[in-house]
Amino acid sequence: MAPSPQPAVEAAIWLAFAPGGGHFTAVAVGPHHLLTVARVCENAPYVKLLRAGEQARTAEVVQFLPPEEGDLAVLRCAEELPHVLRLMPVDEIKDFELDTPVTLVGFRDSVENALAKRAVVLHWTSVSLIAGEPDEPPPRKSQPDTLPPLPRLLQVVQENEAGGPILDSRQRLVGIAGRLDGEGGVEGVVTTLERFYERNRKWKIPLGPPAPRVAKAPTMAQSLALMHLVAAQHEEHDGSNPAALVEHYKAALRLDASSGAAHLGLACAKSLVNELDEDVFRSIGRACELLPSSEWSPECADTRLANLLRSSKHLHGVVTALRADLKRGRPLAEWAALGRAVADLVHAPVEEDEGRPRPPEKAAGRLLLWAGQPRAVIAIPSREQPDILRAAAFLLVDHPEQALFWLDDPQDDEAVESSRMETTQQLVLALRWIARCREGMYDGLLSREVAEKHGAILGKLMPGGDVLSWHAHALGKAHHGEIESGLEDLDRAMRMLSPMALPGRWSREFPGLLPTPAELAAAFGKVVLDQGRAELARKVLEKLPMPASDDAHASELTAVEKRLRALAGIESDVEVSPDRALLKANREDPRAVRLARVLAYFAESDLPRERLGDLGEALPILLKLGFLREEADIVSYEPTFRSRVRELATPDQRTAALHDGLDLLLMAYLEASARERTELWSHIQEATKTALEHDVEHVPVAELLARVGNQRARELSYAEARDLLERASDLGSRASAPADLCAEIDMDLGWVEVLSNSTQRSQERLERALNFYNEMAMTSTGATPHRRMARIHYSLARLAVGKSDRDAAYMNACRALEEADRGFEPGSRKAAQIYTSLAHLFVDLGDHLRARKAAARIAPRERETRTDLTLDA
Repeated sequence: MAPSPQPAVEAAIWLAFAPGGGHFTAVAVGPHHLLTVARVCENAPYVKLLRAGEQARTAEVVQFLPPEEGDLAVLRCAEELPHVLRLMPVDEIKDFELDTPVTLVGFRDSVENALAKRAVVLHWTSVSLIAGEPDEPPPRKSQPDTLPPLPRLLQVVQENEAGGPILDSRQRLVGIAGRLDGEGGVEGVVTTLERFYERNRKWKIPLGPPAPRVAKAPTMAQSLALMHLVAAQHEEHDGSNPAALVEHYKAALRLDASSGAAHLGLACAKSLVNELDEDVFRSIGRACELLPSSEWSPECADTRLANLLRSSKHLHGVVTALRADLKRGRPLAEWAALGRAVADLVHAPVEEDEGRPRPPEKAAGRLLLWAGQPRAVIAIPSREQPDILRAAAFLLVDHPEQALFWLDDPQDDEAVESSRMETTQQLVLALRWIARCREGMYDGLLSREVAEKHGAILGKLMPGGDVLSWHAHALGKAHHGEIESGLEDLDRAMRMLSPMALPGRWSREFPGLLPTPAELAAAFGKVVLDQGRAELARKVLEKLPMPASDDAHASELTAVEKRLRALAGIESDVEVSPDRALLKANREDPRAVRLARVLAYFAESDLPRERLGDLGEALPILLKLGFLREEADIVSYEPTFRSRVRELATPDQRTAALHDGLDLLLMAYLEASARERTELWSHIQEATKTALEHDVEHVPVAELLARVGNQRARELSYAEARDLLERASDLGSRASAPADLCAEIDMDLGWVEVLSNSTQRSQERLERALNFYNEMAMTSTGATPHRRMARIHYSLARLAVGKSDRDAAYMNACRALEEADRGFEPGSRKAAQIYTSLAHLFVDLGDHLRARKAAARIAPRERETRTDLTLDA
């Protein structure tokens, strides 16, 4: 077996299967024509063409020679063939010598390999030609006398190789290999192109390549998938159990999920045993998506796919599977292709003598609605098409006047026919209500129960039926002045068009059939404008949705909103609704929405407008949209907006806003002046209180309270500082705050307790902080732990003085002096503070030497300002 020279040659060679004849080889010689042997396919109703990596095609025999004149048949395929084999020109074929090296290419032993689970591939075999037998029967009168006897092959042509091309060294077609039963057994015979050229003068078969395409060699998985298809065809021909066929087709799909023939075979095999499940319906859709349209056309002799599409059971099952895919958010490409196939079948003219059943109009019409083909429903040429489906299709294409024409229009007090079922009656009433509302004819309002029922039954009948129903109820309520209730129904209809809802997903798969959210809102606004009442226009503007940037009808809604503002007397930049203001703020600058949420958790007093960081740039947007009010340079939150912003915030948004607020307040408090800190105090209380109520992470709250408590202690507000630091300590212990923050809180709280003469737990707090900074000093080369230990030792010394423990006081004072020498930079303000305090402490303890030593550490200019440090010699 010679190696494959190039994929382009193999791409023109197909494995053919004829019902009743088995598998053989065929070669493409024109865009729609192939050559093969006539012996196995001349009486076949059709021929299936298979190739690894290509979709299956159906061909029919259009011309053939009987075996005694030449074993040759011409197949025609409605779908264009991707690649064509080059033919040896007619002038060269006459001079072709039999001793020229040639190659036979064919699917040798394809059935045997498939049954043995070996890949089905093309075989290239070098063969030799010899002259035909001299005792060959004389040709018929119709055969020219100049044609020589058919050449023979020295090698045996296997059964599945029959029909394979004989190629010269330039991979040009010389003839078609066949099998001849002789006295000595089966021998190979070649029908040369010379005989085909002679016959083609009459047949007029167009030759030549189609549009050039890149040929790709099939993968091993595709070749193995072809193996399962061949095995399934062979076993189906032998009458095997359908369960075995199902396993073959499933195995083929596991190897090549894009095999349309495998999908069709699986659907047919499972349908034979009446096993109609989701796999069957999905396989029908995939087959319609993958296979060419000629496979279900009335001209196709293989009617398996067309018969499935004509089955009422299958079409109803497809609708169920399609709705299930919508709920799961899957793409609907396969169902759209199936809808186009059904539309082709229902519109195809059927001759009375053909005997082929038409698709059931009711099942086909419902499927076409869900498959995005409402115009195909309208065009179904049959009186059996239910008027309800036709009316639903007219509503989808925005022709409500035609929908009214096809619906019963009972007059008041006219009884409905007793034969009509209740559901049908409800469908008619629901569709008539939608059509009349869209035509501007508003009857009396229906109850909520009836509206719910209309939406439910229409949502099952047609895609988006619930959207159209709720929108019609919204228009009716707007016409009768019930704006609040109408806006609720409008919001419900628009939410159904979201990507998470079934109608919204369907609308994105089949755009242009359902109205967009902006179109629904614009229609509602127009009804309100017709009332001419300013109070109604203002109510609408409070909750009228804003159009999405990609909405095709955004400009229409913008124009309606402009007219509503003019009617209500509201300026274009002002928003009367926090909901709309938030959306507009997010479009102008997302930081504005973030700042709006942050400030919503501040106190109701005057808001800070300084030190907001990057968020400060968004403050003018909030002022413009109405979130904030500014009077006499004082900014305050509009109460209605503040409450609504807090209501609309999700738990995650609330947590993020509180964290941002705590960070802003902390930075602002540390950098603010004494007056500004007083203004921030109410906001700190409100933000920390709200954070604790909503179980926000306690560490940021503890840090803010600790920093503020430290600052209040420096301002000598010891009672307030102690309360803040105690809350910070409690939160830090509950939230497992970092050890450095806990140590800092213990240090500050112990110091404040000493200064405020409340020393119940100060000793414990200070020693705990001292242990932490002592360990930190062992692993750190910085001065921070030494500064902190100097402060702690000083606080412990003061605590010991209060307890009259002079030894402990003296020891801690000495340690404080040592740590201060290590931690404070000489001449700094903080160094002057600690050394001044230590000098006073040593004077109280009677150690004048260390008092002078501490005083000496103070810068001279600082010492001059401290008159209380005049020490005796």
